[in-house]
Amino acid sequence: MIVVKLAGGLGNQMFQYAIGRHLSLKYNTKLALDLSLLKARPKDTNYTIRNYELDIFDVKCSFFDLKLPRNLKLKQTDILNQLFFKLLNYNVISEKEYYKFDENIFNCSKKAYLIGYWQSAKYFDSIRNTLIADFKFMIQPNELNNKHINEIESSNSISIHIRRGDYISNKIANNTHGVCNIQYYQDAIAHIKSKVSDPYFFFFSDDIDWVKEQFKSLNNTTFINNNANKGFEDLRLMTLCKHHIIANSSFSWWGAWLSLNNSKIVIAPKNWTAFGLNKQQEESVYCKDWIII
Repeated sequence: MIVVKLAGGLGNQMFQYAIGRHLSLKYNTKLALDLSLLKARPKDTNYTIRNYELDIFDVKCSFFDLKLPRNLKLKQTDILNQLFFKLLNYNVISEKEYYKFDENIFNCSKKAYLIGYWQSAKYFDSIRNTLIADFKFMIQPNELNNKHINEIESSNSISIHIRRGDYISNKIANNTHGVCNIQYYQDAIAHIKSKVSDPYFFFFSDDIDWVKEQFKSLNNTTFINNNANKGFEDLRLMTLCKHHIIANSSFSWWGAWLSLNNSKIVIAPKNWTAFGLNKQQEESVYCKDWIII
């Protein structure tokens, strides 16, 4: 069995599921998701509490929960997880370097426990059709989102994702990820306008009021603000847009990757992290033909 430890929000969980799904198919074995970290509520400073979010999809997996005490520190949780699976003779594999594809993962055994974020399409591009089916939304959109869907499908729709939230309020997240500046979005919008006739911009953000103020002079815009606490609804709308301007966020990364438009333009920020990416990391994070600004 392939077991993957889930951590982070919806976008991160999708990456973790995707690599586990690929390995489970490769070795013809079952996939299980370890939810113990998501169910923990450690007292670590600047820890962003996350919940299991993949239940909105038609994912193919079972679950593994060690039922650890909820007040353990993150490192204690990781140590106990690894010790448990080592005792069961699992091949415990921790991601060596974030944002960097490691082809050695495909040499693991069919009894493996994976710890990491695995943020590269190279881990699962070969099962793209399978993942598109697995990431089928199981909840029907409400009336307002159906209206947005009609608007998106009937226009030269551009999704623009602006991630703020914990990237602003959480010191560790801010120091690690940073925030895409306004200049990035202005340059990306200018590029889209030079390539797409009559573009219509759909803005998605966890701070939509701030976004409205910043882009109030831009024509042909819709600011999506009806999906509070239902981020997957924004993700669904993003995937239906024809072109994409993404943030340095796994959430909008998936919005672009899941889009079925074969001629899509995807613009991504060069500053994916606050400390930058080396060439190998850039080749891992960004997909072929994406435009990096």
